[in-house]
Order: sequence, then structure tokens, then C-alpha cells
Amino acid sequence: WISELGGWREGRSRSPCEAQSNETADFVLQWGNHECNEVKRMLGLPVRPVERPYLAWWMCHNDSPELRNRKDFIWFGFDLRDYNLGNNSAEPLRGVTLSSPRLAKSRFDPAVPPKYFLTFRGSINQVGHSTRTDLSISFKNFSKKRPDVQVHVSPFAGDVPSYWQLMNSSYVLVPRGHGRWSYRFGESLGCCAIPVVMSDGWELPLANIINWTGAVIVVEQSLAKDPEALLQRLPTDTATIRRMRERACAINDQFFATEQKRFRGFLLATKAYLRGQTTALT
Repeated sequence: WISELGGWREGRSRSPCEAQSNETADFVLQWGNHECNEVKRMLGLPVRPVERPYLAWWMCHNDSPELRNRKDFIWFGFDLRDYNLGNNSAEPLRGVTLSSPRLAKSRFDPAVPPKYFLTFRGSINQVGHSTRTDLSISFKNFSKKRPDVQVHVSPFAGDVPSYWQLMNSSYVLVPRGHGRWSYRFGESLGCCAIPVVMSDGWELPLANIINWTGAVIVVEQSLAKDPEALLQRLPTDTATIRRMRERACAINDQFFATEQKRFRGFLLATKAYLRGQTTALT
């Protein structure tokens, strides 16, 4: 995959010695981890030319300004503001946002009218915000007057459709939880449902090469308190919904349907980022 995209020479680094020996590589893959204990080792890596950077994984809720500001690091992860969950306006890391790692288990044909209009099924699982609690309160008993709107936050009351059954929907809510990003984004996309992102400060995946217009709807987290206002933001005519679902499907098929496509999309977005390009490929 790497050689296919422009003949890049890649190195991998687990120590400063290895990084030094890879000094002629076009980039060096550098892995941190969730526990944030790789920061000291990564700071010890030798400085590389800016045009031949480290491509470094970030999934850490702790900030390291010294590491974050190194110009020879290009970051990738599920949220480029993950280092500061309390500030949705924080400067994002320089790099590329990836889609959530899970692949969809179902696929619903956009040509066939879905069973539901808007759905969500999930746990409270939130840190530093009340979005899911607000959904639980505001949508309580809402499905009694709108059976096509099924929003359920655990603990569930009564008989609730399964997670994957609820993906047979025009729209699927993607509220933030423990972090800004959510598995539900990639899963809903793969099911050909339109993700409705409720996560202030989260950048959509591969945003420098994908034009998400007409495939995703982004709304403010505050709308979790107002179901009617939220529903007013969602197109209702069947032709528009079908076009949006087809576009969501097409983007998934091009960039996210398999692990290989996800990796290729990541490399394409990184290559475009290094060249200063922001032109969408879709």
C-alpha cells in the first residue's frame, strides 16, 4: 500500500537508534498508546526533516505541549483534540482524523425505505458533558408519539430493538461519549444510514480528502435537550434522504468498507496533508 501511493519509503521506529537508521525514509511510523506512557520515549526520538516526518498515533487524554509542538511529527488518531476533552476549541493536532475502527455488520439498501427515521441505542458513558443524559431525558417516551423515532439510553425500559436493527434508519444519532469520537459513526455509515453527529469540536474523518456534504449532518450537542428542534434539522423528503444515504454508502465503499481501504484512505489523506492539499477526492 505504501509503495503504491507514490513510491514512499517507510520506516518503523521503536527506539532512537532505529529512528536514526531510518533517516532516509520518507516517513517513520511511530506508535504511542492509550495509557500515554510513550511520551517520554517519543520526545527522545531524534529530530527529523519536516518533509520526512514521524507519523505518530495519538490516543491520549493528557497534553504534552513539548511533543505536540514538534514540527517533525504528523499525528493520526480518532480525535485530534483528544488531548484536551474540556476545550472543544483547542488547537487540533497537525494531522489526520481516522474513522472509528469497527466495521458495520449490516447493510441496508438506500433504495428501500428504512424502518425508522431517527435512532440511537447506547449507554450513558460520558465524560465532561451531559449529552447522553440530555438525550435520555428529552426523548423519554418520545417513541410513543413517533414510533419511527427510537432513542434509547440504558438502562432500557421495556422491549427495545437491537443495536443493529436500529441501523435500518434514515438517520442515526452519533453523540459524543467517553471522548468526542464514536464507534457509531463508522458503523452507521457502513449501514448506509446518515450519521447525525452531536460532538462539538470533533473533526470528521479524512476531512482533507472527503467532501462530507450531503452524507453527514452535524448539529450542536445542545440539541440533545430539544427533540423537536433536532428533528427540524433533518430533511424529511424521501428523495433527499435517499441521495444522502447513497452518498454515505459511496463514501464508505470508497474509504472505509475494509481494513485495506481504511489504511489506503489514511495514507492518501496523510500524503495530501504533507503536500498542503485540502481538495476533496469525492
